Amino acid sequence: MRYTLAVTSCNRHELLKRTLDTFLNVVDIKPTATIILEDSDKPQPGYLAHSSYKGLGAGRWINNGVRRGQWYSLDKLYDALPPENPYIFHLEDDWEFRTCHGFMRRSGEILDKYPHIWTVSLRGSDCNGHPLVKENGLTIHEPGWRGGWGGCHFNPGLRRLADYKKIRSYGFYTGYGVHGCGGELTLSKKHLDVGYRIAVLDLQPYIQHLGAVSRACEPLPAPPRVLLAVPATHAYNYADKTYGIDRPTSGRIDAVRETWFKDAARFANVTAKFFYGRPDKMLSGFNKDDSVILDCPDDYLGLPYKTREICRYALRNGYDFLVKGDDDSIIHVDRLLRSGFDLHDQMGWTCRCLPRNHTTCGCYATGMCYTLSRRAMGIVASAEVGEDWAEDFWVGKLMRKAGIVYARNDGWLSGLSKHYVDLPLPPNTIAAHSVRPETMREWYRSLPNV
Repeated sequence: MRYTLAVTSCNRHELLKRTLDTFLNVVDIKPTATIILEDSDKPQPGYLAHSSYKGLGAGRWINNGVRRGQWYSLDKLYDALPPENPYIFHLEDDWEFRTCHGFMRRSGEILDKYPHIWTVSLRGSDCNGHPLVKENGLTIHEPGWRGGWGGCHFNPGLRRLADYKKIRSYGFYTGYGVHGCGGELTLSKKHLDVGYRIAVLDLQPYIQHLGAVSRACEPLPAPPRVLLAVPATHAYNYADKTYGIDRPTSGRIDAVRETWFKDAARFANVTAKFFYGRPDKMLSGFNKDDSVILDCPDDYLGLPYKTREICRYALRNGYDFLVKGDDDSIIHVDRLLRSGFDLHDQMGWTCRCLPRNHTTCGCYATGMCYTLSRRAMGIVASAEVGEDWAEDFWVGKLMRKAGIVYARNDGWLSGLSKHYVDLPLPPNTIAAHSVRPETMREWYRSLPNV
C-alpha cells in the first residue's frame, strides 16, 4: 500500500518529534513519502536528518512563512502530495501512538471495501464523547451529532487522495478566515451531505492527544485585505492598431462575474471589482455593486493611467495588496490566496529566461495577473506614465527601478501570441490568460465541489 504521511506542525518541534517517534515505533506499513507543513517561518528541525527517521521515506519540509491556520496549511500541504500515492495518512504534531496490530493495513482494507468511508479513526470510543453506531456491521461515528459531526475530522487517520480531489479546497468552504474547530464542523456537514462517514477501527483508542490545547482552535492573525481588480472595457485590434471602448458581444465581463468573482465573495478579506475609465457611451456590463468608474482614459493604450488610478483607489481604501487581473483571465482565487503572494512586493508568472537569472533578466509580471504590495502600489500611484502603452511593462520598469524583483510562480499560464488557452488547465494553475468566455464558464463548471 502506497501512502503519503501528511503532517501539519505549528512551532512545536518537540511534540512533533514525539509524534513521529511513536508513529514509527508502531506503524505496520512505512510511508512511501512524508511531507511536513510548518505553519510558521521555522526551518526544519535538525533531528529529522538522523538515520532513525529514514522510515519516513522521501521527505519534504514546507513552511508558510507566517502563521496562517489549519485550512490554509492543509490545502498547501495536500497540493504538494505526490499523485502516485493513492492514500494519505493525515497527522498533526501532537499525538502519541500506542501499540496496535496492523492498524495501517486494516485501515486500508476498510477504505477499499467501503467507498463512503472518508477516514478510519484510531481514537476508538474516546473521541470527545461522539456516539458510535453500527452500519452494515461497521462501527462509525453517529452522523450529524451535535449539529453536523461525523462526516470528516482531522484527527490522525488514513484517507484517500481521490476524496480530497473531489472538493475544490478546504479554504473554498472555510474562507481561510476561521480557526480550525469552526471550519472542521463546516467541512463535516459538507461531507455528510454527500454521504461520507467516519469508521472506527476498534473501540480501544490507539492514539492520545498530547497538546493541552489544540493550536488549530486558536484565533488567527487578521488576513491581509486584498483588492482583486479587473480593468474593464478596453479593446485593441492588433491588425489595424485601433482601440476603442467596450466589446458588447464579447461576454468577458459577464463570464468573469459568473465564475471567479463569485469565488472571491467567499473570502471576507477579498473584494473583487471591475474598473472603468471615463465612458463616452453607455457601458454594457456595468454594475454599481461590483464596478468603479475612475478619472482616467478607458482605452487599451490608457491602461497605465487606469492602473495608476486603481493603485490610488486601493491605497485610499486601505487595501494591503492589489491583485490585477484581466477580463479574459481565469484566477483560481483560493489557490492564489495560498500562493504566498503576500510575502512579496510583487508576484507574477515564471519567465522563460535560461539561465533563470531573475535579478538581471529584465522580465516583468505579465498583465494577465500580478500582485502588488502597499509599497509597490505606492510606487505606481506616484509615478509618471511617460511613453509606455503596455501597463505591465511599465509597472515592471517601475519595480526594477525601485529594486523590487518579483516572485515567480509556476501557477501562472498564458496563451502565446493570439492563441487561446484550452482545457484542461494544469492542476497547479493559479491564473490563466487569453481565455474565451465559454472556456471560462466550462472551466468553472468542471471544478470539483462536494
